[in-house]
Amino acid sequence: MRAFYILVVFLAVVAAPIARADAVDRFPYPLIEVPVDEAWDAWTARRDGPGTPIIVGNRVHLERLAQRLDPDAMLGLETPAEILALAADLPHPGGLYAMREIEWRDFRAWALENGNEALAAELGETFPPPLRPGELGEWDANAPRQLALAITTALKEPAYPTLFIAILPTENAYEAAAYLRFGGWNASPAPEIHVAAARAWYTQYGAVPVVMLPDVLEFSVAEPPRTRQAAMDLALEFFYYDRDIVYQGTGSVAALGSALLNAPFWFFWWD
Repeated sequence: MRAFYILVVFLAVVAAPIARADAVDRFPYPLIEVPVDEAWDAWTARRDGPGTPIIVGNRVHLERLAQRLDPDAMLGLETPAEILALAADLPHPGGLYAMREIEWRDFRAWALENGNEALAAELGETFPPPLRPGELGEWDANAPRQLALAITTALKEPAYPTLFIAILPTENAYEAAAYLRFGGWNASPAPEIHVAAARAWYTQYGAVPVVMLPDVLEFSVAEPPRTRQAAMDLALEFFYYDRDIVYQGTGSVAALGSALLNAPFWFFWWD
């Protein structure tokens, strides 16, 4: 499973465009540049200081994030304040499931309109549809758990020996997605849903976001699930939050649950 984490972050880097030299100057929040090997210690050292530290990757990632945060090219994205207002009363996982239900209804309607009754039947008549054969899988007591930040291994490159830590203007780490406008592309939830999820996970698991690359998210988790049932419940929630970590990662919900049991870090990636 860890090999998957390393692979997807590596692919995200090599596929990205070459960063412009002024990405650091254009970034709207203070930045700290540290060697890759020191990123976790540097983040930990600044966790209790003013603001919220978030590792935002190397110069390639920083360029992509700077483009997303450029006020002259917002592409209709809400401001951080607007995102936080949307997230303020948004329940979790209720808001997530409501979003996925809308997607499910639209997809099923499209299938029926295009005469694909087989696909519509596979999607089911009520939400959530039943898991397809193989999606649930079997519990694996030997499943590897993520014991460190994936990016500190995946981003060790001669061309980019350092990572950047952004200091966001909030004392609530779970609000980071609003300030970085994280989400809203492909199957990634909208930024306000990321905020609501992070807020709920902080309350329940002591989880805080540590890494936000353009398409990768990692959490440090103080109180991960300690029982098999709790891990399975969380894995099913994660399945609706980020199906890629099952379809292109663990292979099944049960395998994901096995990996979440007592795991001090969580990894998400959206293709």
